[in-house]
Amino acid sequence: MELRHLRYFVAVAEELHFGRAAARSFVAQPTLSQQIKTFEGEVGARLFERSPRVSLTPVGAVLLPHARRVLDEAACAEAAVRAAAEGRAGALRVGYEAPIMRDGLAESIRAFRADVPDAGLHFWEAGSREQVEAVREGRADAGLVLLPVDERGVEVRAIAESPIFVVIPEGHRLAGRETVALAELSDEPQVAWARDPAPEVYDQYLRACGAAGFVPRVVQEVRHAESLLGLVAAGVGVGTMHAARVQPGYPGVAFARLVEPALTIRTGAVWRRGDGSPLLARFLDAVLRPAPPL
Repeated sequence: MELRHLRYFVAVAEELHFGRAAARSFVAQPTLSQQIKTFEGEVGARLFERSPRVSLTPVGAVLLPHARRVLDEAACAEAAVRAAAEGRAGALRVGYEAPIMRDGLAESIRAFRADVPDAGLHFWEAGSREQVEAVREGRADAGLVLLPVDERGVEVRAIAESPIFVVIPEGHRLAGRETVALAELSDEPQVAWARDPAPEVYDQYLRACGAAGFVPRVVQEVRHAESLLGLVAAGVGVGTMHAARVQPGYPGVAFARLVEPALTIRTGAVWRRGDGSPLLARFLDAVLRPAPPL
């Protein structure tokens, strides 16, 4: 049973006239008549009475609702395939680092959702290394990470670059400053970010401290901004923070931009190398700002 036979059958059943059904189907009337005869041979029953005028037989009447349903399902399937091929349907699993959503990505994602309302976006918060591993293993389609990351098996593009700030306890000798040189932290106890969520970022900071002539005196490691802010406010030490995490007015702390060198944190997107998903391509177009390949 072919879809074209069902389409011809429905056209004749609805028009009850072979000439009009042929015009509606964009075929010659003799061709349509022959196709209906072939179809009747396949199903093993007459579907139409031809005289004195065209009408459905009881068998044709039984077939008609089923034929319409099959054609509707076929049209839905065709539309779904077309939408998927154009990147307008499907689902994506996307990881993200919390501060990235403050880097303007929320607006980009909102625009993407408005442009592709039928697509599913499933977000999960995770460290950059965990996201890269998930993308590499096919457990996620993309990640929004802090750069640099391990690039084996993944494509990486930068999204934005933001300065790093020093978080200082209220009343500290460095409080009230607009900028602080990295070397001025050499003797300070530090509340540091744990290494494992973003090891390349952690190591980059250690190298910068080494270039400034010291090894940071880490007295506490944290995984969340609230922990760092609270411990600095309690006087445990100073800390450093991506600009997107800075909370002006947070009680007990002050913020100063880190300079000499002016360290920055880059955010970026990662996805599996060779992934040809049209929906992923549309998502990346939405979130990637103009930036050169890394």
